[in-house]
Amino acid sequence: CRWCGKTTLARFVYHDQRIKDHFDLRMWVCVSDNFNEKNLTHEMLELVCKDRQGYKNIISFDVLQNTLWEEIRGKRFLLILDDMWEDGNRSGWDKLLAPLKCNEVSGCMVLATTRRASVARIIGTMSKVEVNGLDETVFWLLFKEWAFLGNEKLECNPTLQPIGKHIAKALKGNPLAARSVGALLNRSVSFDHWRKVQHKWKFLLKQDDDILAILKFSYEFLPVHLQHCFSYCSLFPKDHRFNGKKLVRAWISQNFVKCECRAERLEETGKQYLDNLVDWGFFEEVESHYVMHDLMHDSAEKV
Repeated sequence: CRWCGKTTLARFVYHDQRIKDHFDLRMWVCVSDNFNEKNLTHEMLELVCKDRQGYKNIISFDVLQNTLWEEIRGKRFLLILDDMWEDGNRSGWDKLLAPLKCNEVSGCMVLATTRRASVARIIGTMSKVEVNGLDETVFWLLFKEWAFLGNEKLECNPTLQPIGKHIAKALKGNPLAARSVGALLNRSVSFDHWRKVQHKWKFLLKQDDDILAILKFSYEFLPVHLQHCFSYCSLFPKDHRFNGKKLVRAWISQNFVKCECRAERLEETGKQYLDNLVDWGFFEEVESHYVMHDLMHDSAEKV
C-alpha cells in the first residue's frame, strides 16, 4: 500500500503486551530495498544471540543460518520484516526463511510490511491487510490537531478553517502528510501564512499530487539551516537509526549549526534543530534513536 501507517501499525502489534506474553522471541528487521539474505540473517542473530562474538566473524551463509536455527530452536517467535521491496527473488526469500521453517514449535509468525502488492503475493500465505487513507472526517480531526494544536478558538476561526479544510481534503487521508503539512501551518497561525501555503499548494497540485511532492512541499518551507541538516541525512541508508548526539555532532562538523545566542552551546542548538524536525514530521523517535520516515528519505534524495 502507498499510504503511510503500515510500519506504525506493525509497531503497535510488536509492542503489544499480549504479543510479548505469547512469543518467546520477537525480531524486528528493516529490509527496505536492499534484500540480502546474509545481512538479514546477521540482523536476526543480533536480536536473538546472547554471544555476539559467536557469529560476528562467520562468513559462510550456511553456518550463519545454522547458528540462527540453534538460537530459535524450540522457541515460538515473531519476525517482522519491515518495508520489503524485493519481489523478483523468490529463491532468496526461501533461503532466508529456511532455518525458521525448521522450527518445530507451532504458532510462529512472520509479518511483512510493504508498499507493493507484488511483494505481498510472493510472500503471503494469508490474506494481506491493506492500510489505506483515513476517512475524511477522521482525517480532519487528525489534521486540525497538528494545525491548531488543540486551540479551540483557532479551530473555529472563520478565515483559517476553510483554508485548512481545503488543504486537508487534498491530502487524501495520508496521516504522515497530515502531520507534516499540519505542523507547517502551525508554525505561524496567521491568515497571511496560511494563504501563502494555500497559494503554493494550488500551484503544486497542478504539477503533481503524489505524496513525495507533498512532502517536498513541506521541505521547501523549512528554514535553510534545517534543510541542510535534513538533506545531509539522505546520505545514510533507509531505516538507518541515528544516535541523536552523534547526528548533532555531525551537523556541527558540517557547519550547519549556528548559535544566535553566545551563551548557548552548539550542541544545545543542534538538539533544538533535531527536535524541530521531529515535531514537523521529518523524523520519528524510535527506542531512543531517530529514524527518517521512508517517504521523507525518498523526498530528501530528490531535493
